[in-house]
Amino acid sequence: MKTRHQILNVAIGLLILTACAEESEDKLKVHLKNVLEQKAYEQEVFGFILPDSIDKSRVVATYYDEHSRGHGIILYSDTIKKSASNLTFLPDSSVQRDILTQKSYNTFASVFDGTEYIVMPKYVTIIVDRNGTSMTHDNERIDN
Repeated sequence: MKTRHQILNVAIGLLILTACAEESEDKLKVHLKNVLEQKAYEQEVFGFILPDSIDKSRVVATYYDEHSRGHGIILYSDTIKKSASNLTFLPDSSVQRDILTQKSYNTFASVFDGTEYIVMPKYVTIIVDRNGTSMTHDNERIDN
C-alpha cells in the first residue's frame, strides 16, 4: 500500500513539474516574441539613414511618424531659413513633400493646408485642422 501511495505522489509531483515547465516555456516564448518585436520596431524607427542628397546643415528635425509609418524630415529650403519643407519617406519607398513657412523659431505651417509642425527637443508635434476639427499627434524625434 505504501508503495502505491509513493508512486502516486511521485506521479503527481511529475505532473506538477511538467505543468510548471510548460508554463515557464510559454512565458519564455512570449518574452522572446516581445523582445523580437521590440527589436524590429527599433530597427524600423531608428534604422532610417538620411539620404546623401540632403544637406545635413539645413535639417531642423528628423522624426518617425507613427500614422504613416514613415520618416519625416523638416529642413530649410534656403540659407536664409525663411522657408522649409517636410519630406516624408513612406514604407512603399515613395516620398511626400510639403512646403512650409516658418511661423516662429520652432513652428512651421504647410502652405497647402495649414498643418502645423512644432519642433520640440524630443518630439515633432503635428497639428492637423480640418473643417474645425483638430488632430494632434507627437512624433518621436530620431535625430537626438
